[in-house]
Amino acid sequence: MTMRIAAIAALATIAPATLAAQDAIITSRAAVQMVSYELTSNGATKWVSQEIVPFAVVVPVGDRFSFDVATAWAHSAARIDGSKASSIAGLTDTQLRASYTLGEDAVILTAGVNLPTGNSTADSAQFAAAENIANDFLLFPIGTMGAGLATTGGVAVARPFGAWNLGLGASFRHSSDFAPYQYGDGQKAHYQPGDEYRARLGVDRTFGASRATIGATWSGYGDDRSAGATFNTGNRLVLQGGYETTVRNVGYTLNVWNLTRTQGHRASGQTAPTENIVNASLGASFTVAGVALMPTLETRHLTRAAVEADAIYPAQEKGSGQMETLGLASRWQLGLFQITPAASYSVGTLDRTDLTGWRAMVAVRFTP
Repeated sequence: MTMRIAAIAALATIAPATLAAQDAIITSRAAVQMVSYELTSNGATKWVSQEIVPFAVVVPVGDRFSFDVATAWAHSAARIDGSKASSIAGLTDTQLRASYTLGEDAVILTAGVNLPTGNSTADSAQFAAAENIANDFLLFPIGTMGAGLATTGGVAVARPFGAWNLGLGASFRHSSDFAPYQYGDGQKAHYQPGDEYRARLGVDRTFGASRATIGATWSGYGDDRSAGATFNTGNRLVLQGGYETTVRNVGYTLNVWNLTRTQGHRASGQTAPTENIVNASLGASFTVAGVALMPTLETRHLTRAAVEADAIYPAQEKGSGQMETLGLASRWQLGLFQITPAASYSVGTLDRTDLTGWRAMVAVRFTP
């Protein structure tokens, strides 16, 4: 199991209150999301599911300072034919972040703390559920219930550059030791994540009724340590691009991202091969009888490099995966409430395993 697991941002949040410095502006948003996958190989079927209810509060203080808090309740489960289900549930870690803007919205300083309010230690009954949601290809909304205490600092700069807007950002994250696994005898396996360094470049430009965005994010990781062993899952580069336009009252969006993970090494000394995931989605938006409809079509492909055999370990075959997803979201106003349900269905394969899956979400926003 790869111990470094990035928490996937929830697609919907609850914002019980947004407070302005002088005039109190109260808004609220409630949401719940469910995800389930079924994976079948050689006649055996595995089910992995997750339900989440996220929470977030944003508090602006004056014109330059803002403070936000985010966490979620999550329940994750995994089960194989004929076996007892593994499950883990409760609050996730809580992220506290403060932002301060310098100048005319050109420079933003941020500082954050990851508070270990989630269950960062999985026992033997919870391990399968905790392991299966940490999958970069399936992208569960919550990738880990808890990852210990961590601190983050960053800076971002935005400037016009001709007809384009240019943004640059950098951040640093340091995490404390925590225990991701507890053995049957009560002993715990401790894990010290390496430091994370992140840099991001983004540009965007409008073309009449259209808008284009391009971004790149590089994440570098120091060595992780556990039980006297040193290992590294590899660095990551994410490239993103998007284009949106409107033609005859119909909005169209095209978004593409590509995640590349460089070669690393496992605690055993075995090579962790390079991996690449590319995702493209095409969406539309239009209104029928006061209801906004937003269909989407998405495709995702995974390639993982083969590893040659050595004196200790056998060769590892090249890995692959592909998944197609058809989704539909809608939005309408009901009195003071904005209702936004969404659902999608996926089919594909992952390392010679057939998969099907679905996602569902509903959000309700109070709009006085």
